[in-house]
Amino acid sequence: RDYDRSPLEIEANTFASELLMPSVLIRPLCVDADPSLTLVNELAEQFRTSRTATAIRLVSESTRKCMVVYSENGRVKWWKRRDDATRLWLEKGQEIHPHSMAWECLKGLEVPDKMAPVPVEAWFNHLPFELHAEILEQSIRLGRFPGILTLLWIMQ
Repeated sequence: RDYDRSPLEIEANTFASELLMPSVLIRPLCVDADPSLTLVNELAEQFRTSRTATAIRLVSESTRKCMVVYSENGRVKWWKRRDDATRLWLEKGQEIHPHSMAWECLKGLEVPDKMAPVPVEAWFNHLPFELHAEILEQSIRLGRFPGILTLLWIMQ
């Protein structure tokens, strides 16, 4: 099944997200906050939700230009951003770049526990235009899962 395109799955995910993390409670905590996986962890603990679901909610509620990316086996599996936040995108199946923190996680290397700058080409070398921005990244391996959760903050 294609969970990204199934109207029933999208509706179920939206309902679950609102039920577990009501907008009236989570929006004030996300709107003007600087995105980070530290914040995601704090909110996930507060709302008793998964890091992944919480990161998606943070990105959707934030006024910052940010994206959450999930990768497995060195490739982007999916990504989410606030629809009106930026015109940037990632390619599904895009290889994780060696200059990204996600790559370092994939290789079992130690990564910073806070957002840190990475080169634009670490994530956006596929764009048909030149991107003039600072990219901050924070990535973690998701425990027993084979995936890596990445938070990107695009500062233009």
